[in-house]
Amino acid sequence: MPLRNSFTYHDLVKVLRHFGCTFSHERRGSHEARYSPLTNEEFTVFFHAKATFKVKTLLSILSDAGISKDDVIAYLSKKNRNNEKQRRR
Repeated sequence: MPLRNSFTYHDLVKVLRHFGCTFSHERRGSHEARYSPLTNEEFTVFFHAKATFKVKTLLSILSDAGISKDDVIAYLSKKNRNNEKQRRR
């Protein structure tokens, strides 16, 4: 399952929360700082509810958070399998 260009801010926040990243504070404009326990550092995320991230931008944010593309794909695949199981019930 490749990452897609329709990844929204809300999708990204779900992934970041899963990996333990937390909101730190707002920055200028439409940006916020988040803290990653994986890197023990803050990183910046653009936020706009309706905007989508380009794959390159998404990968850059994930890299800053210390999260690999493969980890995100595994998380999304597992999440999709769980959703399918719930639909079958």
